[in-house]
Amino acid sequence: MSLKTCDQYDSQVLARQYKFRLGWSTVHGSAEPITSIIDDDPVWGPERKIWHHVLRLSVHHGILTTIIRWLRERLPSALQRRISKWFPGAFLPDTVIVKTLKPDWDEEFDTEISMYGRLKPIQGVVVPVFYGETQVDDGDGGTRAMLLSDVGGKQLAVVSCGDYEADDLRGMLKTAIGAIYRLGVSPCDANLVNCHVVAGNRIMIVDHEQDEELDDEKSHHVEELIEAKVDSIMERYWSVQQSTEEMDHEAERRANDEWRARYGHIVLGCRARD
Repeated sequence: MSLKTCDQYDSQVLARQYKFRLGWSTVHGSAEPITSIIDDDPVWGPERKIWHHVLRLSVHHGILTTIIRWLRERLPSALQRRISKWFPGAFLPDTVIVKTLKPDWDEEFDTEISMYGRLKPIQGVVVPVFYGETQVDDGDGGTRAMLLSDVGGKQLAVVSCGDYEADDLRGMLKTAIGAIYRLGVSPCDANLVNCHVVAGNRIMIVDHEQDEELDDEKSHHVEELIEAKVDSIMERYWSVQQSTEEMDHEAERRANDEWRARYGHIVLGCRARD
């Protein structure tokens, strides 16, 4: 499989049009980098960051895709499976994620692919669907990339505490974290950015390049590990919520002071500030 840009990009602007081979099929689409929320700053709270190595690709389904889909539906189930295997690109959803290899991150890239293999039973439910590995044509021999489903939803970093009951949010998180641990994987990078509230009633977790297999000792303490991980994420969640609330109150106070300074003399009959 290979992925090519129709137009190359410089250090500032990423090409929008892509095409790639997936099995015997050619997929066309337009892509742009993912804009994510970073919650590492305890003072200023969440801030936005563009992830240039993670692209959201809108797939352009052509006439051939329509024909292949129409044909498959009219074939016996055994042949349907073969058609899906030969032309996997024809059955991609309208949007997929293309995650490219970062420089000197080969080991983490291989780890993530391996982890998606271990997490296959919960792909599409708790973690993204892994569609396969491909190559991005960067003009220098190509860069590895993986194709994943777009989980959508809302990052936990920007979910307001007023949107959910605390117990419900914790329950959704525990279900997702628990499903991963029980498959023998430690979700080391599960955090407010990588946990997405999907469909309003469940959490899906992305970014598994730093996950680790549980060793024999830890595998005997899975329930304790689940509780500890959930506690850690929820503690960070409430910390961010408190910081956000404090910033909102401060912004409101400043806005009220500014309003009184400008218009208070009109309403209250007092002298305007210089």
